[in-house]
Amino acid sequence: MKEHYQGLGHVAIETDDLEASIAFYEKLEGTVLKRDATPDGAKKLALVDFGGVCLELIQPQEKIAGGSGSIPHFAVYVDDLDAVAAQIKAAG
Repeated sequence: MKEHYQGLGHVAIETDDLEASIAFYEKLEGTVLKRDATPDGAKKLALVDFGGVCLELIQPQEKIAGGSGSIPHFAVYVDDLDAVAAQIKAAG
């Protein structure tokens, strides 16, 4: 299965203050690659290159009881999504 993996896509990090988080990573020589928001406007997003790792900073507009609704995750690039999905499913 590892022959399909191309590398780390990003690591998601939730923040209460997107602008302060961006400023923090910029002070450490990180570079903002993109700013965005979810289609429904529920979350602000920023992609920051930090030492060759892409960080996805996520700021929910409001906290949801029991959590924010953001899912901590990491993403990887693959060359064949269908093949990898089948292998993951077969692995349980």
